[in-house]
Amino acid sequence: MSKIQVVENKSKLVMFSDDIRKNLFTLFENKEYQKLLDIISPIIKKNPNEYILSYLKGLSFAKLNNFKDAIPSLKTALKINSQNLEIYNHIGMCYKLIGEFDSAQKYFEIGLELKTDDFNIMTNLANLSKEKGDFSKAIKLYNRCIELNTDNQWGIYYNIGLIHQLQNNIKEAIENYEISIKKNPYHADTYTSLSECLLDTNDTESAYKLLQKSQKLENNNFRTQHNLGVYYKHKDQTEIAIECFENSIKLKANNYQSYYSLGIIYSKKKDYLKSIFYLNKSININNKFHKAISQKLNKHSILFDWDEIEKHSHLIPFLGVNGETIDPLTILYLEDSPQNEYKRVTNIGSKYLGSKSLIPSTKKPNKKIKIGYFSSCFYTHAEMLLLIGVLEKHDKNNFEIIAYSLNKRIKDKMTERIKRAVNSFHEISHYDDRQISQFARNDNLDIAIYLNGYTENGRYNIFMDKVAPIQINFLGYPGSLGLDFFDYIIADKIVIPETFKKFYTENVIYLPNTYLPTDNKRLISNKEIKRSDFGLPKTAFVLCCFHNNVKITKDVFLVWLKILERNKNCVLWLKDIDNIAKKNLFKLVSMKNINKNRIIFAKILEMDKYLASYKLADLFLDTFNYNGHTTVSESLWAGTPVITKIGKSFSARVAASLLNAIDMPDLIVKNNNDYIDLVLDISLNKEKFYKIKTKLADNIKTKPLFNTTQYTQNLETVFKNIISDLYK
Repeated sequence: MSKIQVVENKSKLVMFSDDIRKNLFTLFENKEYQKLLDIISPIIKKNPNEYILSYLKGLSFAKLNNFKDAIPSLKTALKINSQNLEIYNHIGMCYKLIGEFDSAQKYFEIGLELKTDDFNIMTNLANLSKEKGDFSKAIKLYNRCIELNTDNQWGIYYNIGLIHQLQNNIKEAIENYEISIKKNPYHADTYTSLSECLLDTNDTESAYKLLQKSQKLENNNFRTQHNLGVYYKHKDQTEIAIECFENSIKLKANNYQSYYSLGIIYSKKKDYLKSIFYLNKSININNKFHKAISQKLNKHSILFDWDEIEKHSHLIPFLGVNGETIDPLTILYLEDSPQNEYKRVTNIGSKYLGSKSLIPSTKKPNKKIKIGYFSSCFYTHAEMLLLIGVLEKHDKNNFEIIAYSLNKRIKDKMTERIKRAVNSFHEISHYDDRQISQFARNDNLDIAIYLNGYTENGRYNIFMDKVAPIQINFLGYPGSLGLDFFDYIIADKIVIPETFKKFYTENVIYLPNTYLPTDNKRLISNKEIKRSDFGLPKTAFVLCCFHNNVKITKDVFLVWLKILERNKNCVLWLKDIDNIAKKNLFKLVSMKNINKNRIIFAKILEMDKYLASYKLADLFLDTFNYNGHTTVSESLWAGTPVITKIGKSFSARVAASLLNAIDMPDLIVKNNNDYIDLVLDISLNKEKFYKIKTKLADNIKTKPLFNTTQYTQNLETVFKNIISDLYK
């Protein structure tokens, strides 16, 4: 608020008969505030008991936005006339506008003691409480204001809507914004704020209509332009989205949110340098904007720009743990801390507390247990490469399986295979979150399984309204979601040891062997492929890792380089990366005096040939903070042993879980030195290497890891037990 509202009592003007004093009021009414201030001080000295003079002086300072100098004069007026509510109100506003909220609150509250139903003071105190973050008090005061004034309510409902929006009470926010619009259909910001809520719930078309209305009322509103950018981003109209965000910045130069959005767009375009440029712009405006900082670190990780990550490493433990939330996945690669992960997800969850509506557990159970799988990845995606076998093996005599697709953009042969595996397949991505919730509720599910977590295109808001009596977090995100409307997480005793259950808001479902499903129908091409096809030396010991860049931290890569230093016959085979990442990678390689030709990059192949390519490698090297999931499973399925270092977080223990399920615990180590020693021991000892290879080949056929039928039965037993407990 840049201006202070003045309530002028015209009856007070007549008390002054002196021409000079009348002139003061004329100057004030004509908004000649500086002229008034130039002449009023001597007049006050001659008339020290006339409170109205000091009051005029204070108001004039306030009108010139000099709130600090206004306060002493207003206080002088108050000493003379301590029963004047307007003065208390103005002092409170001045303190608020200079950021001294406690002093502002004091004067507002004294004013309300003098008159408990003063609308102006109550409104200002409510606004102050909102800005202080005392939302409960603010809403109580706003509701009281509504009772006091029936003529000027639209702004109050607007502010109540803002509070609910800040608390992620989207339903309540929408309701209040809609009332505000009914009472005043000419306030552009209300349409814009309501559009934000609808965009958050994926009701994009309704949001767009509101933004059009906002534009008609106020064409140059930076928030409207920003939200239009969000809309076009939702619609995959990237270039138009970029234009909107740029327009928003033109209208408000310090608009860090639009810079951030541009950073995210260019990241999706894989223009990481440009992404970092805009993220830096956002951070320079708001250096406490944790979302931008975490995303910036993520892009530097993709580019192997480890020097830049080290510059900000001191910030990592604090990002997203309090106040502003972040995408927890961006930091998962850089830190192995269950405690901090728990803080980040519960910080997200705190925004949703008290917002869920429960489906009564007293509903009658279905004859067949109805399970709904919700995902945006029902295509050839890492998630489905693991889960498809389970979908096919589900006992359809006792279970009804329904797939809810949250992504209409990608469909392929895997999509068709999934459709054949389930009882029903619903493409519902075009619905908003509330519509999806209701759609799923109508199916009368017993269990809803959310497969996305905090990964890309996730829509966990759907589950806030409880689409089923039991809601489960599974597979997509390796960790707790911190959301109290999810009842369970599926795990095993390696990824979540009993002592670590305290870091999960969900109840832990323990599966025997491993939590990770596998598809034992995955085809491996029998077409001959040779090392020479990939530039791999015929006689070298090939170490491979086909993880995404972000999983390969500097700590991991230095360990790998130590192995290359000590065994000259080893080469490292990595997933292909862009030229900038290669340049940064080779910088570190050259510093260690290792021939860069010993680092080889894999071609992109069709899936069956890709699986066959694992066979060309001798040993798969796992990363530390974030292990391989699908890639480790693929390597073992292809018969290539995997070395992993077990950590503390869920994501740092997945490979250990898989190796345990295939009875290869000797390939699990606890520290970097043991990791190096084990790889060297295997790579330099042919007899030991062949023993491991032979054991793995035998275990693929006999151990639980790739027994999809047994896994599915174990999972179904858990589901039956949960439902039995629910309805007993």
